[in-house]
Amino acid sequence: MSGTRPEHDPTAQRASASRAEGSRARRSGQWLLRLLLAGCVLLSAGGVLALSTWLTLSYSVRRPEVTLPDLSGVDGLVAEQRLRGLGLEPEISGRRFDAQQPAGNVLDQFPPPGSRTKPGRPVRLILSLGPERSEVPDLTGSSLRRAQLALRAADLRLESTASAYHPTIPLGRVIAQSPQAGSAGYPGDGVSLLVSAGPPPASVVMPSLTGWSVAAARRRLQRAGIERINGVRGEREAAASERVTDQDPAPGTRLDPSARVTLIAGPVILAGGESR
Repeated sequence: MSGTRPEHDPTAQRASASRAEGSRARRSGQWLLRLLLAGCVLLSAGGVLALSTWLTLSYSVRRPEVTLPDLSGVDGLVAEQRLRGLGLEPEISGRRFDAQQPAGNVLDQFPPPGSRTKPGRPVRLILSLGPERSEVPDLTGSSLRRAQLALRAADLRLESTASAYHPTIPLGRVIAQSPQAGSAGYPGDGVSLLVSAGPPPASVVMPSLTGWSVAAARRRLQRAGIERINGVRGEREAAASERVTDQDPAPGTRLDPSARVTLIAGPVILAGGESR
């Protein structure tokens, strides 16, 4: 029967199957593209972080450890340079006074010397402030005993003492000090004191002692408050019974009771040229 469409056309069936296969391939490609895009999104967020962490840990495990040096007593700047040279990170974690180490030197470290650690790790250092300073107390007017106690409380010591007369400061009281009050001193530093010997004694007029026995002349001077007396005759000490022929200072001289007096003994020349 001419003009009638055959019931089964092989060419048309193949074309229809090809179109169906192409449609399924396009749909599969679209799903694959969507999966790839989703994977990229995941990788760019948590995936990148996870990958970075893994790489860091892997590198850290492979890095060789370093042994910490002993930095005690080393200048802080030098210690920091040495640690950075080992790939470590120095941190100043504190400072404290120390009587042995100068200011700026390392007193302690953590981790301790000899420890092994990874490069990039922190190392904490404690530096010295040097010896703690002590303030010199004001000792003026104090008794010598109280001055010693005050110095001891300030971790200082009495270096030396000297005495001098003073018209208003009583005997045994501090007139002056060195270093001055308020000065900064290190523990164990010494302080020198000038202590009052009381008001100055009244001056004495040197009497004429020619013809007196050395013993009598000594007694007269001692009653006047003069204690420093020499009695000489030539190269020897004059006997108590010998007579004074000369004296130093001369009669009439006004002198301090602390002055030294010299009595010279010898034969006394009497009127008429006689001697005794």
